[in-house]
Amino acid sequence: MSERNKEYILEHNSWLDHSKVEICPNSIEPLEFNEIPKDEKLSIRNKHNLPNDSTIIVYGGNLGKPQGIDFLMEVLESNKNNSDVFFLIVGGGTEYSKISNWIELNSPKNCLLYSMLP
Repeated sequence: MSERNKEYILEHNSWLDHSKVEICPNSIEPLEFNEIPKDEKLSIRNKHNLPNDSTIIVYGGNLGKPQGIDFLMEVLESNKNNSDVFFLIVGGGTEYSKISNWIELNSPKNCLLYSMLP
């Protein structure tokens, strides 16, 4: 939830205790990821059919109108011949079929779409 979402919720739900509504940002600690042994990282890439020599760009979450899926498809289009990057998109939502159809039509070699990770 963003700061604006929090403001909206509090503005439209006056009964809520403001001190109990918090923002929990999506993030990882990069240092924790760097502590994973290289062979384990390669195993994860192989398990999910991800290339070993590309930078993996992950989108994980809701694939809905507010998430700007058209922009995501523009990024995919402008990079579809770029073997230095690989896009892993994981999620579901109202725009899932839109991005799924785009991937089926354009057949980018550097993109995978999952509704969830196996």
